[in-house]
Amino acid sequence: MVVTYLNTRGKEILRAIVEAYIETVTPVSSQHITQRLRLHLSAATIRNVMAELDILGFIWQPHTSAGRIPTDKGYRYYIDTILQPEQLTLQERELLGRQAFAEDEAFDELLTEFLHILSNFSKYTAVAFSCFDKDRFYVTGASYILEQPEFQDAQKLQPILKSFEREEPLLAIMKEDLKQDGVKIHIGSENLCEEIQECSLVISNFKIRARNMGVLGIIGPRRMSYPKVISTVDYVAQAFGERMAGFDIWEAEERA
Repeated sequence: MVVTYLNTRGKEILRAIVEAYIETVTPVSSQHITQRLRLHLSAATIRNVMAELDILGFIWQPHTSAGRIPTDKGYRYYIDTILQPEQLTLQERELLGRQAFAEDEAFDELLTEFLHILSNFSKYTAVAFSCFDKDRFYVTGASYILEQPEFQDAQKLQPILKSFEREEPLLAIMKEDLKQDGVKIHIGSENLCEEIQECSLVISNFKIRARNMGVLGIIGPRRMSYPKVISTVDYVAQAFGERMAGFDIWEAEERA
């Protein structure tokens, strides 16, 4: 259960640490927080708050001389309590919907194209599961994993790539999430699939004519831009469902 007892100052500093780490991929110092927030607080006060966040398990210090890094618990608190989704701009929505699709495209071809759009827009790996297409697992843009600083170490990268090949552990997460509407976020150790516990999985179910038919989303480092990622995944999932709703295949399916 996520704790809810951080005061305003604690929330503000935790937010600054999470967002600074997302941008820089380096441990965040108290000096950086002072410069970032421009608060009328002494460096000693900020260090004390950071020490409290450390004790509470929201951040940790990889080395005694380093700054702090968010923990899975810190990311979860940030997402559930602090984060405000960043709405897509009109230009971004147009970019995501700019592709023209032929009316006679097969279901799997269309889903793959939507995943390409999602992956190329977010610069993360896109994944999907469809219960219409015999529980098929889709993955697009796996090369984006290779570009993340966290995964330059082959020992961290290999299990992730292996999870794409095994499929079933990721499918198990997606099938469970299919039971609930909206965006779901699995952070690091929250993932039941051990191979991706260095990652976060952000996915949303898609509906076709009011029926849950699958999920799609992205997998990337725990250090991802959650405000924009959440909005993007939600938008693409809804757009795919709306696009598929007009296909004749669903009329045949409903008559069967």
